[in-house]
Amino acid sequence: MSNKKLYEDAEYAALEDYLPVKRFRIVPGEYKDIPGGISEVGVTIDVKKPFAGKLDFKVSGSGRIYGWIRTQKDDALRKLGAKRIELIDWSEKFLMLIVVSENDKTAYYVENSEVKNLLNNCLRPRL
Repeated sequence: MSNKKLYEDAEYAALEDYLPVKRFRIVPGEYKDIPGGISEVGVTIDVKKPFAGKLDFKVSGSGRIYGWIRTQKDDALRKLGAKRIELIDWSEKFLMLIVVSENDKTAYYVENSEVKNLLNNCLRPRL
């Protein structure tokens, strides 16, 4: 089954409800395997070239961006038991997968403008 079919029933969500800009940070690819803080969940963002060109920084040729989101006691990610987050560029929108286990993923769509805002305004190294 294609991913488009698999996630066709996913609803739109506000990205800020799950990945607030003030608690998100990007890390360079060479540091992706260094564990984050005790309250952080890993985030992987895959962007296509047209989207990458709209960002305030350069993206590697692979289009992959690594980051960490700091969770808090009562936030949505902690309530879901998230182990990692994936954002995948589908051109007209992003698919956000909240991964609890390989067999337990919650899917939402988020607007491109929200992902652009997150990436352009989060804490990031000078890339």
